[in-house]
Amino acid sequence: MNLYEWRSRMLANFDTGHIIVMAPSIEEARELAREGYRKLLREYYAIEKGDEFDSEMQGFENDLRDEPEIYDSSVIIIKGSG
Repeated sequence: MNLYEWRSRMLANFDTGHIIVMAPSIEEARELAREGYRKLLREYYAIEKGDEFDSEMQGFENDLRDEPEIYDSSVIIIKGSG
């Protein structure tokens, strides 16, 4: 299992702008991130379809196209306020 971290331009509007996923592969990490963001849009922001949903997902997809930082051993995360 690896930990994948993308710096996000899209999510910087909400907090510090990171997508962090633990998964066996980069493609599985991307898919888990997509599922998580769709769920966030639906359940927290009540956005399920339409132009706003498509725009949000497109921005998120743009972030996932970048190569993530990959942590394959011990991981320590220290986070300050945004």
